[in-house]
Amino acid sequence: MSVQEKLKTFAFEKAYPYIIEQPVINDHLPDISFILVGSSATGLCTEDSDVDICLICGQNVYDIISVGTRWKEGRPTEVILDGMQLHYYAVSVEELDKKIAAMDDQACYVYGNAIVINDRADRYRPIAEKIHSPELLSQRFEKEYDMLKRRRGAVRSVLYKDTDPMLRLRIGTEIIERLLKSIALFDGREYDPRKRLYQTALQGMTGEVLKTYVDTMISLSGGICQASDQKEIDAFMEALDHCVEYLCVGE
Repeated sequence: MSVQEKLKTFAFEKAYPYIIEQPVINDHLPDISFILVGSSATGLCTEDSDVDICLICGQNVYDIISVGTRWKEGRPTEVILDGMQLHYYAVSVEELDKKIAAMDDQACYVYGNAIVINDRADRYRPIAEKIHSPELLSQRFEKEYDMLKRRRGAVRSVLYKDTDPMLRLRIGTEIIERLLKSIALFDGREYDPRKRLYQTALQGMTGEVLKTYVDTMISLSGGICQASDQKEIDAFMEALDHCVEYLCVGE
């Protein structure tokens, strides 16, 4: 049994039954959907990974079941079951709708890669459909790609004119991050903007094609801090320009 299979089994057979036994939650079961999120859902887990379960419900139910928790502060309830760490929390449909409408990358990644445990309340299905809709994906790509093209001009100006090494490093890192996000969205894939951007953004076909160029930019990041490294600056910009032009067919 793989690590992910082990964690999923724990989530379905141990964690979920424990959560629904909690009185305040049990009283509102018909109105709550349960999904597995985090690394145990995406498969990017290890033996030390926690199991994270999200409860999705309407705002009225959320206001009741969240009393006494720190969910509003982003702190899940923590429990040790059979020696394994369980985190669980609730989020309202209304809050998720707001985040998706705002094209929140983290929300789209977390809830776009979830595994359904129990969706009889039909709270998760509409959320997933919105996240995976071609229209939203197109809007997100256009927004990120447009910013990538705009920032490319700023990168060129800084690398060829400004001598501050920290500014050069900062703007170089920023453009790589924007490039990775654009590649992922071009491929129609969700990405982790916080912890595993490189790993999650390059999993599609375009990611495979452009990975060498991204790796080149990353390896040159230290060199572009020095204004005297003209060849490395040129190589960095050539790799960036190639990737931006490759993605232009997605406009």
